[in-house]
Amino acid sequence: MDKTTLAEEMALIYSVKAKAADYAQKRNEEALKVMVDEVCVLTGVRFRSRLLEQPISRCVSEVKALCENITDLDIGNQIISRTGVGSVERRSSFPQQFGDLLDMSIPPIMPVLTSIFMGRLSERFGLGEDVVASVQRARVERQPVEISSIRDDYVEFNVKGDDENRWYVPLKDVLLEGNGRAISMDSALAQMSARIQPVVQQQLNF
Repeated sequence: MDKTTLAEEMALIYSVKAKAADYAQKRNEEALKVMVDEVCVLTGVRFRSRLLEQPISRCVSEVKALCENITDLDIGNQIISRTGVGSVERRSSFPQQFGDLLDMSIPPIMPVLTSIFMGRLSERFGLGEDVVASVQRARVERQPVEISSIRDDYVEFNVKGDDENRWYVPLKDVLLEGNGRAISMDSALAQMSARIQPVVQQQLNF
């Protein structure tokens, strides 16, 4: 199982964005089909790369074995559709960090993918379906926003009711609220990025 380079991953991201722009302008169905496949490949690539960074454990070894003969396209498809490797049954048979690894592999690089990712994040922290993201801007009261993409250290968003202007803030400035709970974006992503820890067998002394 070989790890994809950052350059290869970035090339896929640029290609997905280009296909999305082509479809938005021309409604090119072929471009849409290719884009969907590339999104799945990108998700699979991100999952495989992150899996290879995990410390060796029984869980990691089992997941690697599961993915050994599956293409990146199929892995990504299963993660997004919650089937196979990404199914609820499979998630429940491994530690929480495995589910996080699956969800963090979804690339929030455009609104539709960000919506899918935010749905998984909301489930993870029990925020419910009506989770609200808000930011504090200058002296203005905290404003509800719609997140269009999430990068390594910042979020791209537009204020609700204004679809034309895009703004950027650090992850720590985004607050997620729902179901009587609240968490900052940077804290949520940090928790979901935790590595799968080996299970330590403790010796019982009687």
